[in-house]
Amino acid sequence: MAGYDMQLFANEHPDQVAGMVLVDPAIDGNDAALKKISPTWALEVDQDDADNEKCIRGIADSTIKPGSALYIHCGSPDLNSPEFKPSTAKTIISEIENLDHSSAEVITSRIKYGSMPIIVLTAGGQFDEDKLPETDRRALKAAWLHGHEMIAKLSTRGQSRVIEGAPHVIHLAKPAAVIAAIEEVINQAR
Repeated sequence: MAGYDMQLFANEHPDQVAGMVLVDPAIDGNDAALKKISPTWALEVDQDDADNEKCIRGIADSTIKPGSALYIHCGSPDLNSPEFKPSTAKTIISEIENLDHSSAEVITSRIKYGSMPIIVLTAGGQFDEDKLPETDRRALKAAWLHGHEMIAKLSTRGQSRVIEGAPHVIHLAKPAAVIAAIEEVINQAR
């Protein structure tokens, strides 16, 4: 979701952006584009989203309580952690509800970035769910990578890199790859 925010800011204020590192960002149209590729994946995502929404809404409205069925269903989160604050949950809900609008804003405002250094990191382990047919996995990965390559091509110095074995949360699974990309963009921007 943050990838849309970063791109929108860069589109509207290119004079204030020296470079970008996008970590497995959403692609144009995000889920809608991918759901057309794999109905099996679409069903999984819809179910996961429904489960996650229950948990996020429980945190947002403070109805999730230690020991409750919802608390256990949500994996017994540490409710004292900053990521489980009601204000954080409300922000997540707002971002999810506006994801399609955010995608449309980025597309509408899209510009070429000239020679601004951009590195787009793609999770190589994305869409590796065992439940998916191999043909669906390949097609989803190809569409995801293509979306990232299109972002990178908006700059003459744009690069798209696959981080093999990394899930969507590359920054948690392979932080060194993210740090290296940031350092590289900083050095290029100097």
